[in-house]
Amino acid sequence: LGATQPDYSQSNWIAHQCEWCRWAVFFDGDYGFCCNKLSPMDGRVVFEHGGCVHHSDLVGKEVAR
Repeated sequence: LGATQPDYSQSNWIAHQCEWCRWAVFFDGDYGFCCNKLSPMDGRVVFEHGGCVHHSDLVGKEVAR
């Protein structure tokens, strides 16, 4: 898991976490699959506290990186 998910150290932290994204489908309390074709994590296992700029809450919004 750690080798596939982007660097989420605090300097690269994104407030919108996978846990609340409509494109994340969880198979247990902490891990699930990303189903967003725009995300680099599409089709991969994600951690609930991971996140990306393609979060469902950010659709149509400009996001600072």
